[in-house]
Amino acid sequence: MKALFIAATAAICVAFAGCASTVPATNQTPTQILAVVHTDVSKACIVAQGSMASVVAMQSQLPADQQDVIGQVDKGLNDFCALHDSVSIASVTDFTKTAIPAAIKLVSASSLDQTKKIDIQIALIAFQAALNSALLQFAPAAVAVPASA
Repeated sequence: MKALFIAATAAICVAFAGCASTVPATNQTPTQILAVVHTDVSKACIVAQGSMASVVAMQSQLPADQQDVIGQVDKGLNDFCALHDSVSIASVTDFTKTAIPAAIKLVSASSLDQTKKIDIQIALIAFQAALNSALLQFAPAAVAVPASA
């Protein structure tokens, strides 16, 4: 299960890291940038939802609280992907600042063993970093670096 989750998270990170455009954002109009974001999010969601479906298929083998965590992550992913047409730089920025930290807290509060918690938290932080990296290309001012960084 651990390897599957890490593989799924890695696929998600790679998919979102692939949001990089070959045309510098400074040479694109906001409409062009948004079109690239929508296309890339759509592609990333296909990969992420496929990976998450594999994790969900195995969740019956886990304790109820871990099933709840998987269910909440799956719902969040599906909600995010369902709304990709309304995705904006602001909504992705908000997602990285609110949903990912909430998922990290959810994992911390679960009854997973400490090693699994750390693995999942690392994967979530990597996912957040990949999104922030993609956001930097489109709106550097939108990605604020926390004072503790």
